Parts: sequence; C-alpha cells; structure tokens
Amino acid sequence: MKKYIVYANISIPILAGSLLYYVTSPQVIFAQNIDRLLGVSLHVGTENTFVVNLRSYMPDMLWAYALVFSLMLVTGNKTAYVWKMFVIAGMFSTIMEVLQVTGCVKGTFDVMDIIVEIIAELMAVFIIKRHDMRRKSYEKNQEVHRGTAVSDSICCNGDGKWI
Repeated sequence: MKKYIVYANISIPILAGSLLYYVTSPQVIFAQNIDRLLGVSLHVGTENTFVVNLRSYMPDMLWAYALVFSLMLVTGNKTAYVWKMFVIAGMFSTIMEVLQVTGCVKGTFDVMDIIVEIIAELMAVFIIKRHDMRRKSYEKNQEVHRGTAVSDSICCNGDGKWI
C-alpha cells in the first residue's frame, strides 16, 4: 500500500474523531483548551440520543481504525502481518479500557467501547486485505498482458484455434 494512503488512513480518522469529540464535548479539557485558543465555542447540543451515541463511540472507532494503519506503518507496510497487527491493536484497546477502571487512564470504562474498537480494527484489517488482494490481482493481470504468465499465448489467434 502506498505510504500516502497509509498516512491518510491514520490522519483523517484522527482529525475527524478529534473534531467530532470537540464539537460534541464542551465540558472536556481538550475542548476547553481549543475554545480558549480559538476564542470561540463551536459546540452542538447532545440531548439527541443519536448524537450521544455518536459522541460516545465514533471517536473511539476512528482512533482504533487509525491504530491498525499506524501499526502497519511501523511494521514496514507488510500486509502479511495484518492479523498480528489486529491482535496487538485489540489488546491495546482492551488494556486502555481496563486501565480506566484502575484510574491509571482518565475515562469511563465501557465494554461497548472495546466492542466498537475491535469492530473498527477489523474494518481496517479487511480494507488492508482487500487492497492487497486487488494489488495482487492487478500485478497478475499485468504479467498476463506482458505475456510472461501465459507462455503459449502467442500460439493462439484469439478465437481458441492454434496457429
């Protein structure tokens, strides 16, 4: 996978999650610091159940998705390690949630957070695998069109009859 695609799959979800978190969480220190920096408060109400659920789970899903691509970048862009990356990301997500129970990490422990993070990590794995399969298929087609994969292709006139 090209590095700019990997970087986009890291930075765009993190920026989108941060923006969503900022807009829907005015009471959080992160949002208050941005308000001070901008000199204005740009928040939406969270009375709507959909907005509450979106605010609760979407930023976590986005950072978990980006985590898998970050691990891909660290491992040298090797799709062979994608399931190992998934296991590492899943363990990291779970440990971070458990640390919230102990108070080592600020936040509220929620089993649903672990579930949505693992779903997002699986989505990232499937996207990486699909991209890799499409790349391999493209490379195979290129070999066929160059005549390297089918050695007897020059012996056939195109209608199935041998020359």
